[in-house]
Amino acid sequence: MNSIPGLPRIVRARDFHLYDDRGNRYLDMYLNGGRALLGHRPANVARELGAALSRGLFAEYPSIYTSRIERLLANPASAAWTEAEGRTGRVFRSHESALIAAARYLGADPRALVPADSSLPGVAGADPASGSRREARVVLLHPFAARRAELAAADVVMPVIPFPGAWGPAVLLFPAAGPGRRPVPDSDAVAAAPLSALIRAINNLRATRVWPGEAPSSARIAPIWAENGPYLHARCAESDYPELYRRFLERRILLNPQFPGPSILPIIWSEGERTLFLRVSESVAKELPFGEF
Repeated sequence: MNSIPGLPRIVRARDFHLYDDRGNRYLDMYLNGGRALLGHRPANVARELGAALSRGLFAEYPSIYTSRIERLLANPASAAWTEAEGRTGRVFRSHESALIAAARYLGADPRALVPADSSLPGVAGADPASGSRREARVVLLHPFAARRAELAAADVVMPVIPFPGAWGPAVLLFPAAGPGRRPVPDSDAVAAAPLSALIRAINNLRATRVWPGEAPSSARIAPIWAENGPYLHARCAESDYPELYRRFLERRILLNPQFPGPSILPIIWSEGERTLFLRVSESVAKELPFGEF
């Protein structure tokens, strides 16, 4: 089943573009939920993965990489997530495994644990059931999103690392251990190959001091989009979002298929693509009810 409505089969992904089996090119503003934030072929990630696989490091045996990742997370030294400094990092085999570990740490039901999203204006820290404000227990940390008080108050932070596949390991950041604090869980046993690639992805993020993308004029994309760094949140009702998504996709611009997003401004796009994005935004703003948002 296609989890991205209307998108044909993709045969190649390069930087911030996708190519389908009919030769069409799409501007990717979904970027796999932020996992491809630095592009679909981030620097040296594939090389690190290939080198580890060539050494046969497929199995979940102890390796040097887990402790290396934990040291990196303890001192991220990156403008992308300075809010999380001073926390204790752990790595898990998948997003689902990380959520289970977070739930156990918090004494919560993992099925009811929905991370608040730091990229969405007015959404981080909201109760998913009622929409009311509350202290977020787990916050999904999107790099380069605006700083949020909810992030500092969160019990657990889950950074989105620019490791393009959802099959990659996941990271959690816990409050540093100390008197009166709950014990921080151990990292999972994860195969060395994806861990080595994850280290390269973290270092790529550390090297990206500021968001390097060129955004279109903020005045021209309002009122359709709310901005938070490179992240865009559609200012429409959820019932109108499928039509907005469809209108962009028919012009070969892939937005986040899920409301409320976010969609992401790419680091690299042409002047023609920026102009097309603005033109479609302006057209949709005239035809869908954005005024009350």
